[in-house]
Amino acid sequence: MDASKIQFVDSLPVTPGDSSEQRAAEIVMIAEFSRLRGVPLTPARLVLDDGVAVQVDGVAPDYSLLCEAYAHQGPLKGGQGDKVVADAFKLLYLARRWPKAELVLLFSDDAAARTFRPPSKSWVAKALTSFAVKVEVVPVPLNLREELRRAQARQSR
Repeated sequence: MDASKIQFVDSLPVTPGDSSEQRAAEIVMIAEFSRLRGVPLTPARLVLDDGVAVQVDGVAPDYSLLCEAYAHQGPLKGGQGDKVVADAFKLLYLARRWPKAELVLLFSDDAAARTFRPPSKSWVAKALTSFAVKVEVVPVPLNLREELRRAQARQSR
């Protein structure tokens, strides 16, 4: 191989579908929610009695609070809500193991959360309420909101 043709770059180019901004924002959201609640929450890979492993965005040390974060800005479009519904279903599955755990879907934007909580008349909002899954919003700092909006624009094709 001709070494003169090798190029080194500081980082790989960001692909249109890359979600690193969302993952970074979710870490900030969990940290802030943890601070507000006074409960340390950390990401965890939970291995259940049946051997199934489940990745959770925020877990209290005593499993009293299980939280999934969604760092979308603005109203959801098309199938974007499917991830939220899947996260809610994940929390409900975990509630079978920890029935007293508080279950929280955490958003970074009111507009993104709107469909999933009262006064929305959506079946999803009604189902979440009936299963005691709470929908909370922890706004992220302005600079992070702007990064998320740019990422969402890049990701929409």
